Amino acid sequence: MTRRRPSSSPKAVIFDLDDTIINTNRRRAWHRTLSEFERRLPAHDVMDVAAAIADAADAFWADPENNKRWGLSIPEGRRFLVEGVLANLGVRDAGLPGDLMTEFSKGRDDDLVLFPGVRETLEQMSADGIRLAMLTNGSSEMQRRKISRFELSAQFEHIQVQEEFGTGKPDPAAFRNVLEVLDLQVDEVWMVGDHLELDVAAAQNLGIFAIWHDHKGSGLPSGNRIQPDHIVTAIPELLSLAGLGS
Repeated sequence: MTRRRPSSSPKAVIFDLDDTIINTNRRRAWHRTLSEFERRLPAHDVMDVAAAIADAADAFWADPENNKRWGLSIPEGRRFLVEGVLANLGVRDAGLPGDLMTEFSKGRDDDLVLFPGVRETLEQMSADGIRLAMLTNGSSEMQRRKISRFELSAQFEHIQVQEEFGTGKPDPAAFRNVLEVLDLQVDEVWMVGDHLELDVAAAQNLGIFAIWHDHKGSGLPSGNRIQPDHIVTAIPELLSLAGLGS
């Protein structure tokens, strides 16, 4: 889906990680977890509760203030939002949130998958001389585990994790450091991410061409004021945008 086309191919592309390169599969993860506790949710359908938590998580992490507060302590932020959802549903089992967190973490890595065509897209970009960087918020332990699992390190010239660098998106310093490491100017790079404020607006504020990964294909939210420079629903769409072969 096009908003505007760039004037030229980029010298480098900066990628977000979660829900840009890796599909976090929140809804599937919560359904898996809640299925183990169906007897403790007698008045509720597990699918409905899983959807409620996944939707709440999408909204929760879309808020930059929640990212700022909980970005380096995601399990604690996750428990906070789950407690709120269960309370709103009238679930009064005080021990359930803690038990859910324990079960959720057991299979969480198995829930994660690369989006279709990601690896091939990264390989094609590299083969055509486009340099790759990753800019991700979150803790070092959590993000590096994902990067290692999917063997992404070799495909990126620079990987910058919030906890390791000391600040993350939307702080301009995080973006500027990537540019400094790559020795490139704002008009020579693209930013690709799923978060309209942290990835898109923050990059645009510096003059970077910003691409929104609408991986759900749902379009821009109602009332949204952020206008991405370009929208893709699948990562391989970046190849044609950059004028590369598929």
